[in-house]
Amino acid sequence: MNAVTRTFFRPECDPQKDLKMAQGVSANYKGDALNPRNLSDDIPECKNVSFFLTNLPADVTYSQLLGQIRGMGRVWATVINPPDGHDHFTSAAKLVFFELAAAQRFYAHCRNPARRLIISGYAVKIVRNRVRKAEEDVGGYHSRVLVVTGELSFVNKDTLLRYFRTKLDFDTEEVITLVQDPQTGMGELEMRFACYRNQAESARQALSKEYPPGATLPDGRMSPIWELRYGVDPCSI
Repeated sequence: MNAVTRTFFRPECDPQKDLKMAQGVSANYKGDALNPRNLSDDIPECKNVSFFLTNLPADVTYSQLLGQIRGMGRVWATVINPPDGHDHFTSAAKLVFFELAAAQRFYAHCRNPARRLIISGYAVKIVRNRVRKAEEDVGGYHSRVLVVTGELSFVNKDTLLRYFRTKLDFDTEEVITLVQDPQTGMGELEMRFACYRNQAESARQALSKEYPPGATLPDGRMSPIWELRYGVDPCSI
């Protein structure tokens, strides 16, 4: 699902068009080419954990794409670029893994003619991204999956999604209700975001700052958040 509505991106109107071309960044990339995190790492291609996927269905969703990736490893980021209606009539996507081993496993799987990655009848084409990214150790088990536990009045799908929409732009593969118990007043949700750092981690930070788990808030109320933790990325199992 797309959690937010974005304005339509036209590469030909992008003020960073020439800069992206000079840096080898795809013209369809909607991110900031000046952000150091978006620049290519100085690594050999074989160490690159980032991929560029083309020939995706025009209306492909994050759930459809990520749902086809299982047993590979933790996904760092996924960004889908819809067709522009002029030169491109299928979608494309950037897919980045945490670990090199996961990236190599995914690449080997998709290059095998007997396997490949098929989504809604489309055979997805996969190449290593020109903007290279090295694997990154963030310390401990972090993932794009955030598990939120707390008061049911706040920790429910509608309320939590509405809260996150005021804090960040995000997309989700799926939002799963793990517990919804009116008798005890407990709610628990598993948020499977499309990206780790800009989405799951940003969501965790927003909640931790405004509603520290288990803390007393400045107005004397108890925080509606009891626990925040990273869940297992389904792409790794």
